[in-house]
Amino acid sequence: MNWGIPSTYLPPSTILKNGIVNKYYQHISRNNKTYSSILYRTYKTLPSDHLVEEIYDVEFELYRKNVFQFKNDKMYLINQNEYITADDTINISIEKPILNDWKNQVNTFKKTTIYPTLERRLTVNQTQNTDATIDNKKAKIFNSEGTWNLIFDENTSISSFTEQKTYVEGLGLYQWKYQSPDVDIKMELVEQISLTEFHKMKAIERNRIAYIDPKKVMDNNSSFKTCNSIESIMDYYNFEENMIYEGGKKEIRNTVNQYFDKNKIHSESGYLTFRFVINCEGEMGRIITEESDLDFQAKKFHTNTKQHFLEITQQLSHWKKMANRRAIPSDYYTYITYKLENGELIEILP
Repeated sequence: MNWGIPSTYLPPSTILKNGIVNKYYQHISRNNKTYSSILYRTYKTLPSDHLVEEIYDVEFELYRKNVFQFKNDKMYLINQNEYITADDTINISIEKPILNDWKNQVNTFKKTTIYPTLERRLTVNQTQNTDATIDNKKAKIFNSEGTWNLIFDENTSISSFTEQKTYVEGLGLYQWKYQSPDVDIKMELVEQISLTEFHKMKAIERNRIAYIDPKKVMDNNSSFKTCNSIESIMDYYNFEENMIYEGGKKEIRNTVNQYFDKNKIHSESGYLTFRFVINCEGEMGRIITEESDLDFQAKKFHTNTKQHFLEITQQLSHWKKMANRRAIPSDYYTYITYKLENGELIEILP
């Protein structure tokens, strides 16, 4: 595999041969409200040396497939399909296929998508290609400006946007930011898993992405109870970020900072995520951890570190009571992630 400069910023060829999956948190802000969800992007090389990317939503439904080719330090999108259903696809017409120029500063990409009642024309102009360093790894940052041209019957509307894509050495797409007058979107890499493990996750229907096995929780001695069945627990991607905690993220940060004691944890780095259930009374329980290093590879944090952040997380006591679409009081999953670097608390996600 000889892809030139892009090879440095994508997963290693040995990993791409077997397939790798990047898991992302995506935050969409519109009208002063933010919604969070999860995306999965699978990557696998073909014998032709092309790279295939499949994009899945939080419910493991495939909605886009891309085929890339790399030559002369450029990334070409040579084929793209959108999936309305598993059997109903829309093929995209690609007029200018160079998606990113990894060597030169400027580039133009164009495509047209024709739906039954709508035509969408996309133009993206790469304006800058910058070298950077993220977590002591090489990074490439692409800044672009673009337009959407929507044609519906005889009506035409044009909207503009800016975007920024960040690739990190050995990881691939690390972050994507999109800004327009109507919406801001931020997508950030949170975990990498093998393609084999991803297919296992898809196959286990009961284990939706948010599912927590009550037999494997950290607080199994608590008196916590859900109000309804496991199958009825709502997933966290159904809510706005600021909707589920009194005072929103600002109040979460204040509480965490109040109880955080650097002397109670070890000097280690990575992402420590606590996932849990909030019942219909606003009580927390069924707590588990997901742990990875700064390269999003699985790791184990020291027991003292996990215990301290567990105690901090349990101090977050102002979760809102929620109801489902039929106004029935309901339980729901949610999570909080702590990013650590050498024992320092750097960031709280989402």
